[in-house]
Amino acid sequence: MELNKRQIFEFVGMSAVVVSLLFLAYELRQSNRIAIGNASMEMTNISLELNHSLFENSEISELAVKLSENDQDLTPTESQMADALAYGYMNMWSAALRAYQNDLISQDSFENFMGGITAEMRRFPGLAPHFVNIKQFYDGFPLANSDMMNRILEQAGKYEK
Repeated sequence: MELNKRQIFEFVGMSAVVVSLLFLAYELRQSNRIAIGNASMEMTNISLELNHSLFENSEISELAVKLSENDQDLTPTESQMADALAYGYMNMWSAALRAYQNDLISQDSFENFMGGITAEMRRFPGLAPHFVNIKQFYDGFPLANSDMMNRILEQAGKYEK
């Protein structure tokens, strides 16, 4: 059986399409890996920025000392700052949850970020009631009614004096 020019061109064209699709699949896989790495790095950067604020701002540093000693004798301004700090942690942990649910970070990375809850409760036991405040004020938001929020409040209760 002899192939004519048309059949040869069709074969070459189909082969080019298959090769293009294989290359596209490879590129998508690479893109996904890059996105996963970027999401994990972004989560780390958010955490670092939050920690940097503790030593770059003297007011926050003084508040951190009180929260680490579980000193509940906070001024109204300090109480608002503690609520904001708790909410900042909640946003960070919420971002980790969303990234995990969308397969942008691995389960290990997610568990490491969530393990930060326990570490921060040990580091700042005075922050526990401020997580409860967040639950009260943000009750209509999905995060406030999530399993994650319940786990955070459970951890908060363990470290609250």
